[in-house]
Amino acid sequence: MPARSTLITLTWLLTLGLASLLIAGTTYELTCTNKACKHIASLSLGGGRAFAEASGYCSKCANFTSIQWKRGTPEPDPIKVWNPATGDTLTLHKCPKCTTPFIVIPKIEDVRRCPKCNQPGLQAKPGIMFD
Repeated sequence: MPARSTLITLTWLLTLGLASLLIAGTTYELTCTNKACKHIASLSLGGGRAFAEASGYCSKCANFTSIQWKRGTPEPDPIKVWNPATGDTLTLHKCPKCTTPFIVIPKIEDVRRCPKCNQPGLQAKPGIMFD
C-alpha cells in the first residue's frame, strides 16, 4: 500500500491538473422568479484559459452579450465611466451585434434584477464553461 504522503501528493496533482484542464469560466442560467415574467437567459463570465471575456446586457438587442479577446493582448476599446451614485468605475463595450454600449458585469452577484421586467429575484444556476 502506498505511503500516506504519496497518496496526498497524487491527490493534489490530480486535483490541480483537472482544475487547470476543466475550469475556464462559468456559464449561468438566469431565471426570473416573477411569475408574470419567467424570463430565462444565459450569461457567461470569466472567459477561458486562452481568451478573456467581457459580458453584459445589450438593451437594444434585449439579450446578454459578450466580447472576447486573446489573453495577453489589450482589452479592445474599453470605455470607462464613473458612477456618481456609487463611486464605482464602470467599463462599457460595444455590443458585437448592434454596437450599442453595454455595461460589463464583473461578477454574478452584480446581476440583481431581471433585465426584462426590472424586478428583483433573478436566480442564477452556475455551470462550467470549457476552454
